Amino acid sequence: MSSYRIFFIIGLIILLTACTTDNDTTQKNDDVNYTNIAAKNNEISQSAANAAKERLRKHDEITNINAVNTDKILLITVELHHNKRFRLAKIRKNLKKEISKEFPDYKVEFSTDKKIVIELNKLEKRIEEKDISKDKLKKEVKHLVKLMKEQT
Repeated sequence: MSSYRIFFIIGLIILLTACTTDNDTTQKNDDVNYTNIAAKNNEISQSAANAAKERLRKHDEITNINAVNTDKILLITVELHHNKRFRLAKIRKNLKKEISKEFPDYKVEFSTDKKIVIELNKLEKRIEEKDISKDKLKKEVKHLVKLMKEQT
């Protein structure tokens, strides 16, 4: 009878220690997908976009970040974990406020819309491949901002 009691206590201790959660939120979120756009192309500097990606990377609810900047506009899209989408409006507002404080010289446009995420990802690839001029980039960013403002 005492051996059953010992196994029960050991099993209970193992169960309780295995079910605890780690609440350390100071770690970087290494699961975020993003790419820094190389600064090889002197005509189109993406340093603000890269800095915004690094800043947003620390948030646990984000899974993917895309960002592009012109001289005046910083366009950012993020994807969130599926279970965090219940608080989507609040998260979006807080992230936009944080980035706006960090980059006061830019008009920050922030989106979680999947269509904008896809289009911005394509635009990032074109910048990385040096397949776009500075004027064309401004035109594309203005078009994406216009798409973001539309209500469907």
